[in-house]
Amino acid sequence: FNTSKNSIVAVEFDSFTNEWDPQGNTPHIGIDINTIESSITVPWPIDRQQEGSIGKARITYTAASKELSVLVTYPNSPVKEEVGVSYPVDFADVLSEWVLVGFS
Repeated sequence: FNTSKNSIVAVEFDSFTNEWDPQGNTPHIGIDINTIESSITVPWPIDRQQEGSIGKARITYTAASKELSVLVTYPNSPVKEEVGVSYPVDFADVLSEWVLVGFS
């Protein structure tokens, strides 16, 4: 992965451990800037949710403060857990005028 040629901003909902993931922080939610290693992560305690629980994720970018935020909730679950993470990133510095958005 060549960070000098690729401009990437990613949010990961990671339930699988890779060698580049932070130790002891799996599963986790992470924000990645120009790399597959997260710039910031928070634990994502999906094991506390009942099987079949539906989570809702909200990803927002606030241009004024240049902050990318992620919030995951489980509104219909008996375990009312919210997981959130934010990270400062200036999209104008990282991304070009035209971008692709995808899910994998």
